[in-house]
Amino acid sequence: MAGCDRPLAVAVTAPGKASYLFGGIDVERDAPHLIDFARLYRSLPDGWCNEGQRPRGLAGKVLARIPGVLR
Repeated sequence: MAGCDRPLAVAVTAPGKASYLFGGIDVERDAPHLIDFARLYRSLPDGWCNEGQRPRGLAGKVLARIPGVLR
């Protein structure tokens, strides 16, 4: 899997929304950026955002962006 070489992976997912997998997370440094992303994610109807919308502290840490399931 994409996270094997980048331990401490964090997934963000919700029903009907795109899912994100972040890897190479440093708990102390990245926690505030993950919280900011969670707030952004909650505000997005489909969970979809581009790199420019995500917190800069998470740049280069996205291992996967998976489209949400359409119902």
